[in-house]
Amino acid sequence: MTKFQQLLAYKAFGYEFVDDELLNLEKKSYFQSLDDLRLNLKTCELCNLSKSRTNTVFSKQLNAKLMIIRLYPNKFEDKSGKVADINSKFKEKLLQYTCLGEDEIYVSYLVKCLCTSKVVDDFIYKCSPYAFDEIEKINPKIIITMGDICSKTILKDKNLPNLEISHGSIFRENKRFILPFFDVDFILSNPSKIEIFNEDLKKIKELL
Repeated sequence: MTKFQQLLAYKAFGYEFVDDELLNLEKKSYFQSLDDLRLNLKTCELCNLSKSRTNTVFSKQLNAKLMIIRLYPNKFEDKSGKVADINSKFKEKLLQYTCLGEDEIYVSYLVKCLCTSKVVDDFIYKCSPYAFDEIEKINPKIIITMGDICSKTILKDKNLPNLEISHGSIFRENKRFILPFFDVDFILSNPSKIEIFNEDLKKIKELL
């Protein structure tokens, strides 16, 4: 894929601008503890999303084996400050195929505030250090990255094939596994992908 084609691909899923530094961010520990990270998030004003933020959203499962990273919180989560239950059918299949308990699954977001417009590179630059640090603090054995943007960012691979090709692939990094998945909302609007999604879920148990 040429540079121009890559830029067109990024624009297709929401970016207004992309350069070589994007998705090449170093993963460092910026905060002493998870509480410190969360306290900083509550007062974060690094980008314009903070102006419309009602609450920051945090999961409570601090000893999770599985971490799910989605793009950003929804309106309910922004208003309540609580992680909403993932779609009931997905949740049922996730628990069934992994044999994990709900207290072993941690849900987080790449962009920490509700986004009502396109996800631009500035949001990723400003928010991803929080996400990388959160991963280190939770230290899950497996990470599911939902959607193209989350997958390319967490894997730091802008050339990662789109999810039609890369979904369910298993990547190993720092003694943990990372699996790109279609996002739940995409699956709900594309029922033909449900069986593929279920097969990807089944891979998780083998890695635990």
